[in-house]
Amino acid sequence: MGYFAQTLTTNKMLCTLLVIELSMSYMMVMGEVYKVGDSAGWDVNSNLDYQSWASSKTFRVDDVLLFEYNATNENVIEVTHSDFRSCNTSTPIKVFNSGNDSFTIKAPGHYFFTSNLSEHCKAGQKIDVRVLKTPPPYKFD
Repeated sequence: MGYFAQTLTTNKMLCTLLVIELSMSYMMVMGEVYKVGDSAGWDVNSNLDYQSWASSKTFRVDDVLLFEYNATNENVIEVTHSDFRSCNTSTPIKVFNSGNDSFTIKAPGHYFFTSNLSEHCKAGQKIDVRVLKTPPPYKFD
């Protein structure tokens, strides 16, 4: 094999390895996407226990919560722990109102969400999302 052919083969191998490494790095950074309520979505009429749904999941930094709901009837709000407990919907941290909203988790801790309608909150349409600390990245030796 000539010098040119050897160089070309080496370059192809290096490019292939680079693409594989970049793909793996991208996959490690991407979080899971969780549709809140799974197939029921975000709907007070589903009779879903949203607290049980949330506690059955393991949430981590960079995961995404997807809220799907009928935006003509309600929306989703992020609230403080105190407002979550009392179903006070008058002072939200953030309001989501498209009917197809995503929330990317940026830090460990608790995130509290409820319907903007306090009656729905009192009926159980609220979740406490507990986010675990992300373990340190795996080091390849």
